[in-house]
Amino acid sequence: MKTPYPNSKKAPQASGQTERPKAFPWPFRLPVLLLMALSFFLSSRSRLPAMPSFSFADKVAHFCLFAVLAACWTPWFFPGFRRAPGKNVKARLRIMLACAALASLYGIVDEVHQYFVPGRSCDIFDWIADSLGAVLGSAAGYYVLNFFAADKKSAG
Repeated sequence: MKTPYPNSKKAPQASGQTERPKAFPWPFRLPVLLLMALSFFLSSRSRLPAMPSFSFADKVAHFCLFAVLAACWTPWFFPGFRRAPGKNVKARLRIMLACAALASLYGIVDEVHQYFVPGRSCDIFDWIADSLGAVLGSAAGYYVLNFFAADKKSAG
């Protein structure tokens, strides 16, 4: 049985059809799962490792973790970036927002999870830090992947 997008050999394309962009290999998709597992593990602990002692240190940690998490979501959606024509800013923005939304939704799950852990609490300001980090991280992930995809295109 033929698949619509064979991986091994290119099938001849009918006029007007475009080739489906290849997704990033699964090892590039693994970091998001590892970060979510690490976040869940740390959220399950009543006592966390020592943090810096300045005010809002926990918010900075939330911001950074979720910025990296959202950036790690971008390889999951990157074929959609390449599928969108160069001037189609709306399509690319929707994909960036999807990455940020996934990380932000995981932030909600993380905060609700902390509510049930003794010694931890559910804090709306932690989720706000998560969401702001997710927006920045999805934009950064998009620009980094776009840079390397453009660099690969010009080299090839």
